[in-house]
Formats: sequence, structure tokens, C-alpha cells
Amino acid sequence: GATCLGGKQPPHPVVGFWADKDCQQFGFGDKSCPSWDSFIPCNPSDNCAGGPDFECEYGRQGQLCLETAEGYSNVGGTFYWRCGKNGKLITVAGIIAVLVVWFGLNAIAAGEFPALNVALMFIQTTAMIGSFGLNWHSNLTYVNIAMGVANFDVDFVAASCLMPWTPVRSFYFQLSLPFLFSATYIMVFLAVELVLCWREQSEMVHYKRILRSTLKYSVSFVIMNYTTLVIKCFQSLRCTSFPDGREYMVFAPTVECWNGRHWLMVFCSSMYILGVLLWLPFGIWFILRKHARNGTLHTIRAEWQWGFIHAAFEAEYKWWECVLIFRRFTIGFISVMIAEPMLQAASTLIVLAIMLSAQAYAAPFVRADIDVLDFLAICGSMLYCLSGILFYPSVTLQSQGHLCSENSANEIHRTGESASP
Repeated sequence: GATCLGGKQPPHPVVGFWADKDCQQFGFGDKSCPSWDSFIPCNPSDNCAGGPDFECEYGRQGQLCLETAEGYSNVGGTFYWRCGKNGKLITVAGIIAVLVVWFGLNAIAAGEFPALNVALMFIQTTAMIGSFGLNWHSNLTYVNIAMGVANFDVDFVAASCLMPWTPVRSFYFQLSLPFLFSATYIMVFLAVELVLCWREQSEMVHYKRILRSTLKYSVSFVIMNYTTLVIKCFQSLRCTSFPDGREYMVFAPTVECWNGRHWLMVFCSSMYILGVLLWLPFGIWFILRKHARNGTLHTIRAEWQWGFIHAAFEAEYKWWECVLIFRRFTIGFISVMIAEPMLQAASTLIVLAIMLSAQAYAAPFVRADIDVLDFLAICGSMLYCLSGILFYPSVTLQSQGHLCSENSANEIHRTGESASP
């Protein structure tokens, strides 16, 4: 991850790596670093320019170049621009556009449109694969960004032109997003109810109907937002050692691990995992089981409120939405807790292969054409993952140090060089 110019020149990071410029052992700086010769790979690698000045790429700053520089904003963590005079207007317009897309996607998910739901699941899964630190072809980078909007990530359009936007603030805002959407739905449904009362000249407001509608769309939104919530929660549990000998959070490297700020984030993540992420599939299974035992699953009220979860599936597989939630959970978990991109891709392929086998065996959808569509969607995600592996270096210390030793890797390189004309 580093190179030396020779003589008394200190080592400096190459493109895609970061190091602490303030370490005294580099020949400059104002602090002592026990691991001064540590050069940390950046994710995404495009963030770090490296070089003798230890630079970040355009619009980035901070440790691992993960922070948006003051006066800059970005879309999808890739396209950076100066805020300038129109920066606030552009940012607000971008946020409004993304919110409109999110509300539209959630309306589709809350409706009984199985083909669109399968397509949305494919886009979300493929977008998560696109976030792996593989050497994606430049043409695929734009595809990954376009699909990223479907994962309901608050970082998709950074609000740094409007306020200081840090990974910590993003963390809390992402976990609050389902509650903010629920509050919005309550206000919208209450307004609709008041208009109906005014048109019908009725003084009775159906508060239970408002709460049932809010619950339906809120559960749907959590399902759509599930993978990103998993990522944000488990990111708070992942730390890495820096050259100064301390451990910092990987996604928020300004926060030192296992101190007050970090413990608060760990507590919030733990409560969220237990109260939302794990409760959701068990809650869905319990509600469907209760209605089935009481013979009320196919009543008008139950169909309207919970039909978007079970109506597309055969009776014996009415709980199959829990399997789809598990798919989202595992891919989100892999993307955070496994650092090596090749292992991320390999683990994801294994999970998708298991899901493909389960789908082929169960054929859970009522309509056979939706079963075929879901089968092809899983195959498509697997092929996309394989395409990312194809562009990743196959025999290097960086990518396969866990598979072969340094000596064997050097021997492979020497053999390749001697064989070349």
C-alpha cells in the first residue's frame, strides 16, 4: 500500500490507500505512531489519491478520506461538486427527488404487485453487490450508483451543503428514517380523513383506520429499508487499528472505539437489531400464524392490511417474505463484517446459491411466471457478482493473501514474468 522515492524520503501511500501524515516517523508531523508504517486500504478505493502529500480525491477529506470536504456535496458517494451559490438549491432538489422515488417504491411494495416487488428485490440485491470493494469496470460504476437509490440510504444525496454531514449523523438519521416516514404517513392519512369528514359532513374521525394504514405502510417501508438498516447497525460494531495505535470505527474513523460516543452507538444498534431487525420477521410470522389459526387471514380487513406480505405466495408458503428478509439480512451482514472484497463476493454467491435452490424447490409464488422471474432475478444477481470478480486482480497479495503466503505469491508472479515474451 505504499512506495518509497529513495534516500531520506519517507514512504507515502499509493492510490487507494491511506496513512496518517502526522506521524513523526514519516519524517514530519507532530505525534508518535506505534504503527507508523501502516497503510490502510480505502473503501471505496477511489476516495484516496495517495502520493507524497497523502491526498484524498476531489471533495473528500479526513481519515480514510470518508468525510465530505467542507463546501462540497456528492451523489452516491461518487460524484462530488462544490456547493457554490446554487449548492443548497441543488441539494434540496436532489433530496426531494429521492424522497419522491422512495415514497413511490414503498407504495409499490405495499401494493400487491409481485412482479414489481421481485424486480425491486433484484435491484436492491445487485446494488449491495455493487457496493463491494471490487475493481468494477467504469461502465458498471454508473449502474451501481443508479441502483443505489433503491436501498433507501440517506447518504445517497449528501446534505453537506445544508449542514455538517458526518457518518455519525448519517447513522442516527438512517435509524430514525422509518419513524420519520411513519410520522409522515400519520399526517397524510389524518389529512385525508379530515377531508373525507368534511366532504361527507361527518364529525367522526376513524383513528383506527389511520393507525392501520400507517402500520401497513411503515412495515412495508422497514422491509424496503431493511438491508441498509442492517448495514448501519452492524457498522457500529466494526473497528480497525490506525497508525496511532488506537481503534476507530471503520465507517466513522473520527470516532474512537469503546468510548462514550461509540458505546452509545453500539447501544442504539443493539436495541435496533433486537427491536426492529429481528422483531420484523418473527412479528410477520406470528401475525400470519395467528390469523391463519383464527380463520381471519382472508377477511377483507386482514387482506387489505397484510395481503402485501402473503397474497403472492402459496398457502403453505405464506411466510416466504421472512425468507426474503433473511436474504436481505445476510447480504447486508456480509457487506459489513467481511472486509476482503473477494470473500464478500464469494460469501454472497454461496448465500444466493442457497436461496436459488430453496426457490427452485419451493416455487413459493402463486403464479408460475413470478417463480420464473424470481429464479432469473437471483441468477442475475449472481452473474453480476461474478462480473465484479472478473475485474478484480486474481493473484495479488492484496486480494489473496489469505489463500497463499507471500513466498508462494511471489513465486507465482515470477513464474508469470518468466513465461511472458
